Amino acid sequence: MTRPAVAVIGECMVEVSLAKSASGLSASSLAANLSFGGDVLNTAVYLSRLGCGVDFVSAVGDDKISDWLVDQWQQEGVGCDLIERMPNQSPGMYMISTDASGERSFSYWRDSSPARKVFDDPEKAEALFAQLGTYSWLYFTGITLAILPAQARESLLRFVDRYRAAGGKVAFDSNFRPRLWPDRALAKDVFNAVYERTDLALLTIEDEVDLFGAGSLDQHVARLQGSGIAELVLKQGPEGCEIILANQRLNVPAQKVRPVDTTSAGDAFNAGYLAQRIAGKTPEQAAQVAHRLAAVVIQHPGAIVPKAVTEALEFGSA
Repeated sequence: MTRPAVAVIGECMVEVSLAKSASGLSASSLAANLSFGGDVLNTAVYLSRLGCGVDFVSAVGDDKISDWLVDQWQQEGVGCDLIERMPNQSPGMYMISTDASGERSFSYWRDSSPARKVFDDPEKAEALFAQLGTYSWLYFTGITLAILPAQARESLLRFVDRYRAAGGKVAFDSNFRPRLWPDRALAKDVFNAVYERTDLALLTIEDEVDLFGAGSLDQHVARLQGSGIAELVLKQGPEGCEIILANQRLNVPAQKVRPVDTTSAGDAFNAGYLAQRIAGKTPEQAAQVAHRLAAVVIQHPGAIVPKAVTEALEFGSA
């Protein structure tokens, strides 16, 4: 069987959005909307919409909510054959509440998320790794690594070594979230280990500063280049992105728009860039398309914008 180009590895949770009316917090004034969210899943959806074949590697439960999640992902063209359905389990969940001024706050229930256990069983993990070895690209993030137990994380990295030795490529976004790590020292060690195994790094400069400390852009670039990353993209929000290759460095400006919701901007950028590079576009062309997609996404609320929004746009070329 011919595999899609990319396997994305990580977690997607149920998203419950609460909107508070101006009258207060009584039960009658609350309305809830059900959706889903997760950094790698956001990227997978946009990869699919850009015409790039993608499979999601994760685990959910065997309940009705899990059925609904998988159905939603399949409707987006994301392959779900490698999603494990764990008996008597339910997916993780997070809640978003928005106040009258538009400020958002989050509450998470993910400690028992099935996605944390996807590599726990050594025999099942090896069978899954054998299937992952048939993909051209693996994509995962720092959140993927943070939710895995140490032993599972080490198993994944050992597989990555074998995978790259056989010609596979790894794309990685650090997505550093301090609350998911017991301490920064561990996060640094894990990220440094992954950077040494990364072919395409799609990083955010704020995350690098947050974890590795203050420093100039050039200092962070030098540190990351020392890891042997072949293609480094440092996202800088409205300042665009810096692309660093072995013999080339260029800045590609972002599109100037008025943001409504910056959720998933980086995830969408990653999808645009990776899809274009897989399609054979130059790094500059890939970044231009990635910026265009991110600009569209941040002009709409939520991580996944309606299909009609992206279908109405041409992203095939920069």
